[in-house]
Amino acid sequence: MKHYMRWYKYGDPLFVSAREPQGVCKVDGCEGISRSCGLCKPHYRNWLVADKDGTQRPCAVDGCHGVRTSRGLCGKHYRRQYSHGDPTWVRTAKACAVDGCDRAYHARGLCKMHYQRVKRSGGVFPQRYNQSLGDLCKVPDCDGVPRARGWCKKHYNKAHNHDGDVLFVDTRQSHKCKVED
Repeated sequence: MKHYMRWYKYGDPLFVSAREPQGVCKVDGCEGISRSCGLCKPHYRNWLVADKDGTQRPCAVDGCHGVRTSRGLCGKHYRRQYSHGDPTWVRTAKACAVDGCDRAYHARGLCKMHYQRVKRSGGVFPQRYNQSLGDLCKVPDCDGVPRARGWCKKHYNKAHNHDGDVLFVDTRQSHKCKVED
């Protein structure tokens, strides 16, 4: 592909552009491929941010020992300046919004536990599963605990097996052996 692109751009597959690597980095002991000004990529980047005497300039933020990369700041403080308008900005720890909970903030103002409760049951306080659906089965005179669609397990299975008829009654006679000993 490389030779085809040279042929396509310059008409010669052996043409060497000034932008292509031309040798080895000129820093002693470095065998990286030179990219610009006879330096490999890491040494060129260091050369860009260094003073004229070759020493690295520190970040302008007090107490930071990072190397200056742009606008007098290291990469970390430059991102903070760009994102928040202040290079010394630090995220403050938020607490859960539920009264009496001192856990750390996770999402939507809640800690992980309360957030999961809201996702699962719609409230921050614990509920039994059957309380969220109602206390009893929807079928009249049934005291079963609802499991699905407001029906207890018995009525849900009837509805599933008999095309939605939860009040289905089996009219078949049970055959019992009438032989006695």
